[in-house]
Amino acid sequence: MGCAELLLHGDDLAQGLGAVLDPPRDVCTRVAARLFPEQEPVPGAWDFLRWCAGRIELPGRPRRTGWKWRGSPPEDGARPAE
Repeated sequence: MGCAELLLHGDDLAQGLGAVLDPPRDVCTRVAARLFPEQEPVPGAWDFLRWCAGRIELPGRPRRTGWKWRGSPPEDGARPAE
């Protein structure tokens, strides 16, 4: 959750300063897979993470409201794929 908070709120800060945050896509993929395992990924890992967290809408996917991430450990103890 800490990674998601840094990425998403870092984006808020960057926008407020007129800058663009361009995080590593592999990090976005892993964070989204860990916190939103029920969501089917789409191309564009950064946009996908922002969509999962209700920040943006994606083509064919309206902006999410009332979302919740899974903060508990995976039931099987597995870690997201590298």
